[in-house]
Amino acid sequence: MLVIMTVLSLSGCGKDTGETSDAKQAAIYYGVSSYALFTEDKAIVDELASFYNTLKVRKTLKKLDLFTAFCVFVGDKRFWIDEFGVIWLDGETTCYVKRSGSMDWDRINEIYLGSKSDLSAEPVGE
Repeated sequence: MLVIMTVLSLSGCGKDTGETSDAKQAAIYYGVSSYALFTEDKAIVDELASFYNTLKVRKTLKKLDLFTAFCVFVGDKRFWIDEFGVIWLDGETTCYVKRSGSMDWDRINEIYLGSKSDLSAEPVGE
């Protein structure tokens, strides 16, 4: 009986994210790192907005791993995604996984790490 209730509770629990408003900037935070990416780069902002806009999810019993999760703010929307594909949307802590869409943890990681490598290696004051 418990298995049937669990399957039924997860089967119809999809969610569409809707559209971000006209996003002009984005921020990406990672786990417990003190570094955060802030950008107005149109290509990156548009790509992150596309991740959100195309996302369709379903509820899961998996839990978000805060130590591997990116928190992404794009325009007026926010989402978290961990390396296992568990997602939180718009400040809620309901756990979802992607049904469809272009959301990609590896790509967000690439953007985040790329922004860190863009930092000047020159010491301040020299």
